[in-house]
Amino acid sequence: CQICGVRFTRNDKLKIHMRKHTGERPYSCQHCSARFLHSYDLKNHMHLHTGARPYECYLCHKAF
Repeated sequence: CQICGVRFTRNDKLKIHMRKHTGERPYSCQHCSARFLHSYDLKNHMHLHTGARPYECYLCHKAF
């Protein structure tokens, strides 16, 4: 990275990293104005709108 000096072995990883510097957030929620750097962040955000609780605590078995 020419801005912060972080090195990457793959060009696609550098491209994603550069979003931190440019402010680009290509993944947007269709239900609100939220925008994200990564697709997985949008996927997790969507749980707020759907009410989905896909994870379970292995100790108490509560969903979250």
